[in-house]
Amino acid sequence: MLASLDWTIPADRTDDIMKLGVEMNVLPSFCVRFGAQPSLQRASFGFGLMLKYLDIDYAFVTHETLDNEHLFSVALRWGEKRETAAPTKYYKPAEKKKPLKGGTAELTDINEAEVAEFDALPGIGKVTAVRIVEYRNNNGPFKDISDLMNVPKFSKKQFDKIKDYITVGAPPVGKGGKVILPAEREEKLEEEGVPEDAVPAVMTEEDKIKFKKKYYFEGLKLYQAKKYREAIEVFNKILKIDPSHPQSLRIIEKCENALGNK
Repeated sequence: MLASLDWTIPADRTDDIMKLGVEMNVLPSFCVRFGAQPSLQRASFGFGLMLKYLDIDYAFVTHETLDNEHLFSVALRWGEKRETAAPTKYYKPAEKKKPLKGGTAELTDINEAEVAEFDALPGIGKVTAVRIVEYRNNNGPFKDISDLMNVPKFSKKQFDKIKDYITVGAPPVGKGGKVILPAEREEKLEEEGVPEDAVPAVMTEEDKIKFKKKYYFEGLKLYQAKKYREAIEVFNKILKIDPSHPQSLRIIEKCENALGNK
């Protein structure tokens, strides 16, 4: 609440002029105002409403000898809203970001992800996913997630949608200090191969990472080849290891949608 007292001593008259005003914030964007003046006898009541781009003010003012007045004003505003003194209980808590379907999101390493994995992120389509991978292959691994802003036609709005879902891992280095790109790691993994019957009954965290990666590369190839039923089978293997694996859940959903449209 804001209160003010104005006491004026005019040079051309003997009576002092006293004014009292009160402004009280009821909500962060709504306040009421009261005012009084003993001489000349006047009283006022009004309110202020602060919308997204407009400030609306209204006042009803009485007068000792003249007619009562209705005062109304509308002001256009841009930029940040002015601070208000409303009680804390009226402020809404910050809206939390919704996790990806399936539970807590597993961060996607933008130095390892391929087209389908980028495509599975919110707000990223296949065209943008291809641009990201091509940019990384031509310019080398990303050093920070903000480097995505250097990808042609990649917008700040898209970055804001995925920044909480991505990370940058240190790129693996081969012999002679050469950085191994994701495609080369995929080929190496396929060459080594992991037989189905080699999956241990009790898996360590290292085993889970290894088999999820193996199945993920296999599923991505099937998804990119539009073999959606086979891709679903492979991604379901990942869900047996990690039932909340968000990328697998999203790609399975994309596969099911594609099959439904056929």
